[in-house]
Amino acid sequence: MKDLQIALIALGFLVVLGILVFNKVQESRLRRSDRAAAAAEAADAGSASEPAGGIASGLRRDADLSGDQRVEHHLGEQPPEANGKAERGAGGAGSDDARGAGSDLAVIGLDPRIDYIVRIDFIAHHPGEEVLRRSGESVRGLRRVSWEGWVERERCWEALAPSRSYQCVRVGLQLANRQGPASEEELLAFCQDLQSLSTTLVGEIEFPARAEALRGAVELDRAIADLDIQIGLNVVKKSGPPFAVGVVAQAVAIAGGEIAADGRFHVTTSTGAECFSIANLEDVRFDPEDLMGQSTRGISLAMDVARAPDAAAAFEAFVDFARDLARVVEGDLVDDNQRPVSPTSLGAIGAEVARVRARLSELGVPAGSTLALRLFA
Repeated sequence: MKDLQIALIALGFLVVLGILVFNKVQESRLRRSDRAAAAAEAADAGSASEPAGGIASGLRRDADLSGDQRVEHHLGEQPPEANGKAERGAGGAGSDDARGAGSDLAVIGLDPRIDYIVRIDFIAHHPGEEVLRRSGESVRGLRRVSWEGWVERERCWEALAPSRSYQCVRVGLQLANRQGPASEEELLAFCQDLQSLSTTLVGEIEFPARAEALRGAVELDRAIADLDIQIGLNVVKKSGPPFAVGVVAQAVAIAGGEIAADGRFHVTTSTGAECFSIANLEDVRFDPEDLMGQSTRGISLAMDVARAPDAAAAFEAFVDFARDLARVVEGDLVDDNQRPVSPTSLGAIGAEVARVRARLSELGVPAGSTLALRLFA
């Protein structure tokens, strides 16, 4: 019995020692990644060949988050590089070049143009539920964090399923949205949290260069700053009785929209892109339970240009809806300053919408696309 106790104590000591050594190795790798990122940043600063403005390239340049420092591990069938050029936008598949080479990989949601993507190779398989639970305990932050797991049999990434087990996962921190670019502190905390998680679940982890990712996020934010616009039109009843909200509800239903929990009507496409929304100009939300009993003296129609479909017909439908509704309720079509909206002003607005859409397409973020919906959120 005494010999057994000694053996168990010795075994426990070796396990603890192994974990400590593994942790030190991972910390050393993270420090090396930081040093390499700093060196790359210094080299970029001293280069005379850097193109002026560098702008997004932030959206087109997959190499910005390329993760060249990640070591490939051979644990059976290997997934593709988490940040490689063979991938493209959310919901899409591999590039034409990748498919031509015989690749059949698919990308579910993460996109190297706006996500800082980290891959973790576990020593053993872990249920998705465990990974998500552990990550919820350790990965902090208010920015969007998305998890995907590599499905070996189907050779594709999928949104992490609680009931399925994975030996390789990747996690992305969205680097830019309407709140601005991610900060160095946010990204550092994210990396530290993932380092802790990989140690807990015993996994191999490597990080793309943080400095390069942050620089790309700032460039991306600058590129889209003047493209984040909303168009507003109002239908008001200046004299006579107010009009019934039920009339608005019927018109919205014909246009393919419906009331939402936020007390607004939303007209959307089948892919989730919102054509426009309608809110009450009075300080009362529309009540989904009493639409026929409500009345109002005015409504506000809004089109979020970057999130609306990338088609001239979308803006035309928006204007036509407002005009038709004003005619039906015998109201006036006015701007936010209560001035009548003339054909000339609508033409100017339409030209601005076209400019924004053209620029978004140039940047590789077509209005209403999955990427645009994430970026302008």
